[in-house]
Amino acid sequence: KDAKPGVEVIGCSPEASYPMHASVAAGRWKDTPHLPTLSIATAGGLEEDTVTLRPCLESVDRWELVGEADLSRATYELITRERLMVEGAVGVALAVWQRDRAAGIAAEGMSCIIVCGGNLDAQHLRAILAENAEVKS
Repeated sequence: KDAKPGVEVIGCSPEASYPMHASVAAGRWKDTPHLPTLSIATAGGLEEDTVTLRPCLESVDRWELVGEADLSRATYELITRERLMVEGAVGVALAVWQRDRAAGIAAEGMSCIIVCGGNLDAQHLRAILAENAEVKS
């Protein structure tokens, strides 16, 4: 954002576990419920003295929540179309971009999705493939 202030930074969280989303909305650390999610890298709570809250408060322009079905479908697309073995945190970001694009919100031109999260275990991979193979059939 320092190099290009016009860039919109979107924070994304799964609906099942959204402590950073809630903390930014409150302007301080906030505890939230944590349900099972395919977004392993973002699941769980934040420490009360987390160092990541301040940069999120200062740099993220808006926050979006994503349901498990949408993040599963987006993760499935990354695995099958792009051949990227990623876990659900990446699917969260792609699902938000797809939703924005479908709604005409995504800016024309260049977009960037930061891909982070490769902790996909066999159990979650099977669930993603099974859920979405049924949808594609």
